[in-house]
Amino acid sequence: MKRAQMEFAYFSGYARLRRRHTVGAGVVLRFERVRARRHDRFQPLASREITPRFLDRTIRALKRWNYDVVSIDEACRRAALPA
Repeated sequence: MKRAQMEFAYFSGYARLRRRHTVGAGVVLRFERVRARRHDRFQPLASREITPRFLDRTIRALKRWNYDVVSIDEACRRAALPA
């Protein structure tokens, strides 16, 4: 279900539409596990996984929409700067 929600958000362009309300605000995307899709029967964390292809497409879309993709260290540094 999570994968479907994220793909919907990605393909719908929702973030781009909301941009005028969030200009200047930061967004943190957190992915717990990035790995190729597996077809094992027992995968208790499958809902928390994304594929490398999905991650690549997400990063390319964010860059195309002029978002800065930065490390967590850089995000913390920016958050600590005075407004």
